[in-house]
Amino acid sequence: MKIVETEKLPIFEYYEKAYSKKQIVLHHTVSSTAKSVSNWFKADLGKSKIATAFCVDKDGTVYQLFDPKCWAWHIGKGSTMDNNKASIGIEVVNEGTLEKRGEKFYWFDGKYEFKGEVVKLDTEWRGVKYVANYTKAQIEATHELLWYLFDKFPAIEHKFTNTFEYDKKYLDFNGVTMHVNLRSDKTDLSVAWNLNDTLKCIEKGLDIATPETPELTSIFESDNEVESTTDTVVMNVADEYDFEIPNYVTPQDSVTPFKKKRKKKNIL
Repeated sequence: MKIVETEKLPIFEYYEKAYSKKQIVLHHTVSSTAKSVSNWFKADLGKSKIATAFCVDKDGTVYQLFDPKCWAWHIGKGSTMDNNKASIGIEVVNEGTLEKRGEKFYWFDGKYEFKGEVVKLDTEWRGVKYVANYTKAQIEATHELLWYLFDKFPAIEHKFTNTFEYDKKYLDFNGVTMHVNLRSDKTDLSVAWNLNDTLKCIEKGLDIATPETPELTSIFESDNEVESTTDTVVMNVADEYDFEIPNYVTPQDSVTPFKKKRKKKNIL
Protein backbone atom coordinates (compact mmCIF):
# COMPACT_ATOMS: atom_id res chain seq x y z
CA MET A 1 0.00 0.00 0.00
CA LYS A 2 1.22 3.47 -0.85
CA ILE A 3 0.01 6.36 1.30
CA VAL A 4 0.51 9.75 -0.32
CA GLU A 5 0.45 12.85 1.82
CA THR A 6 -1.05 15.22 -0.71
CA GLU A 7 -1.31 18.97 -0.45
CA LYS A 8 -2.81 18.28 2.92
CA LEU A 9 -5.99 19.99 3.86
CA PRO A 10 -5.33 23.26 5.69
CA ILE A 11 -5.81 22.97 9.45
CA PHE A 12 -8.99 25.06 9.29
CA GLU A 13 -10.66 22.34 7.14
CA TYR A 14 -10.80 19.86 10.05
CA TYR A 15 -10.52 19.75 13.84
CA GLU A 16 -6.96 19.18 15.06
CA LYS A 17 -7.88 17.80 18.45
CA ALA A 18 -7.27 14.05 18.71
CA TYR A 19 -10.06 11.68 19.76
CA SER A 20 -10.27 7.98 20.47
CA LYS A 21 -11.55 6.02 17.46
CA LYS A 22 -13.91 3.06 17.39
CA GLN A 23 -15.29 3.12 13.85
CA ILE A 24 -14.20 3.33 10.21
CA VAL A 25 -16.77 4.57 7.67
CA LEU A 26 -16.40 3.77 3.98
CA HIS A 27 -17.78 6.35 1.53
CA HIS A 28 -17.45 6.89 -2.19
CA THR A 29 -16.82 10.21 -3.85
CA VAL A 30 -19.15 10.62 -6.85
CA SER A 31 -16.13 11.83 -8.80
CA SER A 32 -13.42 10.50 -11.11
CA THR A 33 -10.27 11.51 -9.21
CA ALA A 34 -9.02 11.91 -5.68
CA LYS A 35 -7.74 15.37 -6.50
CA SER A 36 -11.23 16.67 -7.27
CA VAL A 37 -12.36 15.53 -3.84
CA SER A 38 -9.55 17.34 -2.06
CA ASN A 39 -10.36 20.47 -4.05
CA TRP A 40 -14.02 20.17 -3.09
CA PHE A 41 -13.23 19.80 0.61
CA LYS A 42 -11.18 22.99 0.43
CA ALA A 43 -13.70 24.97 -1.60
CA ASP A 44 -15.57 26.60 1.30
CA LEU A 45 -12.40 27.62 3.18
CA GLY A 46 -13.22 25.70 6.34
CA LYS A 47 -16.78 26.89 6.91
CA SER A 48 -18.30 23.40 7.07
CA LYS A 49 -15.26 21.31 8.06
CA ILE A 50 -16.57 18.41 5.97
CA ALA A 51 -13.79 15.99 5.01
CA THR A 52 -12.47 12.47 5.34
CA ALA A 53 -9.02 11.49 6.53
CA PHE A 54 -8.29 9.31 3.48
CA CYS A 55 -9.22 8.97 -0.18
CA VAL A 56 -8.45 5.84 -2.23
CA ASP A 57 -7.96 6.55 -5.94
CA LYS A 58 -8.79 4.18 -8.80
CA ASP A 59 -5.16 3.08 -9.18
CA GLY A 60 -4.99 2.08 -5.51
CA THR A 61 -3.07 5.13 -4.29
CA VAL A 62 -4.17 6.13 -0.80
CA TYR A 63 -4.22 9.86 -0.13
CA GLN A 64 -4.06 11.02 3.47
CA LEU A 65 -5.84 14.36 3.75
CA PHE A 66 -5.35 14.82 7.47
CA ASP A 67 -4.14 12.83 10.46
CA PRO A 68 -6.80 10.19 11.27
CA LYS A 69 -6.52 10.86 14.99
CA CYS A 70 -8.16 14.24 14.28
CA TRP A 71 -11.70 14.57 12.95
CA ALA A 72 -14.09 16.31 10.55
CA TRP A 73 -17.78 16.04 9.74
CA HIS A 74 -18.42 13.24 7.25
CA ILE A 75 -21.52 11.23 8.23
CA GLY A 76 -24.14 13.95 7.90
CA LYS A 77 -27.72 14.16 9.12
CA GLY A 78 -28.77 11.85 11.91
CA SER A 79 -25.27 11.68 13.36
CA THR A 80 -23.95 13.38 16.46
CA MET A 81 -20.70 15.20 17.01
CA ASP A 82 -19.45 12.19 18.98
CA ASN A 83 -20.25 9.87 16.04
CA ASN A 84 -18.02 11.96 13.78
CA LYS A 85 -15.28 12.39 16.37
CA ALA A 86 -15.06 8.66 17.03
CA SER A 87 -14.97 7.61 13.37
CA ILE A 88 -12.45 7.71 10.54
CA GLY A 89 -13.83 8.46 7.09
CA ILE A 90 -12.41 6.86 3.94
CA GLU A 91 -13.53 8.03 0.50
CA VAL A 92 -13.23 5.57 -2.40
CA VAL A 93 -13.12 7.28 -5.81
CA ASN A 94 -16.18 6.16 -7.77
CA GLU A 95 -18.78 7.88 -9.95
CA GLY A 96 -21.60 6.19 -8.02
CA THR A 97 -25.10 5.73 -9.38
CA LEU A 98 -25.66 5.87 -13.13
CA GLU A 99 -28.51 6.89 -15.39
CA LYS A 100 -29.03 5.05 -18.67
CA ARG A 101 -30.19 7.05 -21.67
CA GLY A 102 -30.32 5.05 -24.87
CA GLU A 103 -27.14 2.99 -24.99
CA LYS A 104 -25.11 5.42 -22.87
CA PHE A 105 -24.67 5.90 -19.13
CA TYR A 106 -24.37 9.17 -17.21
CA TRP A 107 -23.24 10.10 -13.71
CA PHE A 108 -23.41 13.15 -11.41
CA ASP A 109 -27.18 13.45 -11.72
CA GLY A 110 -26.99 12.61 -15.43
CA LYS A 111 -24.64 15.47 -16.33
CA TYR A 112 -21.54 13.59 -17.46
CA GLU A 113 -21.17 10.55 -19.69
CA PHE A 114 -19.64 7.54 -17.97
CA LYS A 115 -17.26 5.35 -19.96
CA GLY A 116 -16.22 2.47 -17.81
CA GLU A 117 -17.50 -0.70 -16.23
CA VAL A 118 -21.18 -0.64 -15.31
CA VAL A 119 -22.81 -2.96 -12.80
CA LYS A 120 -26.42 -3.75 -13.68
CA LEU A 121 -28.58 -4.80 -10.73
CA ASP A 122 -31.21 -7.51 -11.07
CA THR A 123 -33.56 -5.52 -8.87
CA GLU A 124 -33.67 -1.83 -8.04
CA TRP A 125 -31.77 -0.82 -4.94
CA ARG A 126 -32.61 2.50 -3.32
CA GLY A 127 -34.12 3.60 -6.61
CA VAL A 128 -31.00 2.63 -8.56
CA LYS A 129 -30.58 0.11 -11.39
CA TYR A 130 -27.01 0.84 -12.56
CA VAL A 131 -23.84 1.72 -10.65
CA ALA A 132 -20.19 2.29 -11.52
CA ASN A 133 -17.90 -0.59 -10.62
CA TYR A 134 -15.00 -0.26 -8.19
CA THR A 135 -11.49 -1.17 -9.28
CA LYS A 136 -9.58 -4.20 -8.09
CA ALA A 137 -6.62 -1.98 -7.18
CA GLN A 138 -8.63 0.33 -4.92
CA ILE A 139 -10.44 -2.55 -3.21
CA GLU A 140 -7.12 -4.15 -2.31
CA ALA A 141 -5.71 -0.78 -1.18
CA THR A 142 -8.79 -0.14 0.97
CA HIS A 143 -8.35 -3.51 2.66
CA GLU A 144 -4.70 -2.75 3.39
CA LEU A 145 -5.67 0.66 4.74
CA LEU A 146 -8.18 -0.96 7.10
CA TRP A 147 -5.42 -3.09 8.61
CA TYR A 148 -3.09 -0.12 8.81
CA LEU A 149 -5.79 1.64 10.85
CA PHE A 150 -6.51 -1.45 12.98
CA ASP A 151 -2.83 -1.40 13.99
CA LYS A 152 -2.82 2.35 14.59
CA PHE A 153 -6.12 2.39 16.53
CA PRO A 154 -6.39 -0.92 18.45
CA ALA A 155 -9.70 0.10 20.05
CA ILE A 156 -11.40 -0.42 16.66
CA GLU A 157 -12.77 -3.97 16.61
CA HIS A 158 -12.20 -6.29 13.68
CA LYS A 159 -15.87 -6.35 12.73
CA PHE A 160 -17.84 -5.42 9.61
CA THR A 161 -21.52 -4.58 9.20
CA ASN A 162 -21.56 -6.85 6.09
CA THR A 163 -24.85 -5.51 4.75
CA PHE A 164 -26.09 -2.69 2.53
CA GLU A 165 -29.05 -2.11 4.81
CA TYR A 166 -29.56 1.01 6.93
CA ASP A 167 -30.02 0.77 10.68
CA LYS A 168 -29.61 3.63 13.14
CA LYS A 169 -27.83 1.28 15.55
CA TYR A 170 -24.81 1.23 13.24
CA LEU A 171 -23.97 4.79 14.27
CA ASP A 172 -22.58 3.26 17.46
CA PHE A 173 -21.08 0.18 15.78
CA ASN A 174 -17.49 -0.60 16.76
CA GLY A 175 -15.74 -1.73 13.60
CA VAL A 176 -16.00 -1.04 9.87
CA THR A 177 -19.23 0.28 8.42
CA MET A 178 -20.42 2.10 5.29
CA HIS A 179 -22.32 5.32 4.68
CA VAL A 180 -25.32 3.30 3.44
CA ASN A 181 -25.53 1.69 6.88
CA LEU A 182 -25.71 5.08 8.59
CA ARG A 183 -28.00 6.95 6.18
CA SER A 184 -31.12 5.62 4.43
CA ASP A 185 -30.76 8.26 1.72
CA LYS A 186 -27.23 7.30 0.66
CA THR A 187 -25.84 4.83 -1.89
CA ASP A 188 -22.19 4.64 -0.82
CA LEU A 189 -20.70 2.21 -0.85
CA SER A 190 -22.92 0.76 -3.57
CA VAL A 191 -23.83 -2.88 -4.11
CA ALA A 192 -20.96 -3.13 -6.61
CA TRP A 193 -18.68 -3.52 -3.57
CA ASN A 194 -17.99 -7.15 -2.66
CA LEU A 195 -19.00 -7.50 0.98
CA ASN A 196 -17.68 -11.05 1.29
CA ASP A 197 -14.14 -10.03 0.34
CA THR A 198 -14.12 -7.23 2.90
CA LEU A 199 -15.55 -9.49 5.61
CA LYS A 200 -12.85 -12.10 4.95
CA CYS A 201 -10.17 -9.42 5.00
CA ILE A 202 -11.33 -8.04 8.34
CA GLU A 203 -11.86 -11.40 10.02
CA LYS A 204 -8.93 -13.36 8.58
CA GLY A 205 -6.38 -10.74 7.63
CA LEU A 206 -4.60 -9.83 4.41
CA ASP A 207 -2.91 -12.12 1.94
CA ILE A 208 -0.17 -9.54 1.57
CA ALA A 209 1.58 -7.64 4.34
CA THR A 210 0.82 -4.01 5.03
CA PRO A 211 4.03 -1.99 5.39
CA GLU A 212 4.62 -0.67 8.89
CA THR A 213 5.81 2.71 7.62
CA PRO A 214 3.81 3.94 4.61
CA GLU A 215 5.52 5.90 1.90
CA LEU A 216 4.77 9.61 2.08
CA THR A 217 5.08 12.30 -0.56
CA SER A 218 3.66 15.79 -0.86
CA ILE A 219 2.64 15.65 -4.53
CA PHE A 220 -0.67 14.52 -6.03
CA GLU A 221 0.11 11.81 -8.55
CA SER A 222 -3.32 11.66 -10.15
CA ASP A 223 -2.11 13.76 -13.08
CA ASN A 224 -0.40 10.64 -14.42
CA GLU A 225 -3.68 9.00 -15.32
CA VAL A 226 -4.25 5.64 -16.94
CA GLU A 227 -5.48 5.91 -20.50
CA SER A 228 -9.25 5.93 -20.59
CA THR A 229 -11.35 3.45 -22.50
CA THR A 230 -14.00 4.39 -25.00
CA ASP A 231 -16.02 1.25 -24.32
CA THR A 232 -18.65 0.79 -21.64
CA VAL A 233 -18.76 -2.71 -20.19
CA VAL A 234 -21.99 -3.78 -18.52
CA MET A 235 -21.79 -6.44 -15.82
CA ASN A 236 -24.85 -8.27 -14.54
CA VAL A 237 -25.05 -9.03 -10.83
CA ALA A 238 -27.03 -12.09 -9.77
CA ASP A 239 -26.47 -11.67 -6.07
CA GLU A 240 -25.56 -8.36 -4.42
CA TYR A 241 -23.65 -10.17 -1.68
CA ASP A 242 -21.64 -12.63 -3.76
CA PHE A 243 -20.04 -11.84 -7.10
CA GLU A 244 -16.58 -11.61 -8.56
CA ILE A 245 -15.03 -8.18 -9.03
CA PRO A 246 -13.47 -8.30 -12.51
CA ASN A 247 -10.40 -6.40 -13.64
CA TYR A 248 -11.35 -2.77 -14.01
CA VAL A 249 -11.70 -0.45 -16.93
CA THR A 250 -10.72 3.11 -16.08
CA PRO A 251 -13.57 5.54 -16.82
CA GLN A 252 -13.12 8.69 -18.85
CA ASP A 253 -11.88 11.46 -16.61
CA SER A 254 -12.40 14.64 -18.60
CA VAL A 255 -14.33 16.56 -15.94
CA THR A 256 -13.91 17.40 -12.30
CA PRO A 257 -17.44 18.46 -11.29
CA PHE A 258 -16.53 19.21 -7.69
CA LYS A 259 -15.01 22.47 -8.89
CA LYS A 260 -18.53 23.64 -9.56
CA LYS A 261 -20.49 25.29 -6.79
CA ARG A 262 -22.56 22.80 -4.86
CA LYS A 263 -24.07 22.76 -1.40
CA LYS A 264 -22.07 20.45 0.80
CA LYS A 265 -25.10 19.07 2.55
CA ASN A 266 -25.93 17.17 -0.64
CA ILE A 267 -22.74 15.10 -0.55
CA LEU A 268 -23.24 13.61 2.91
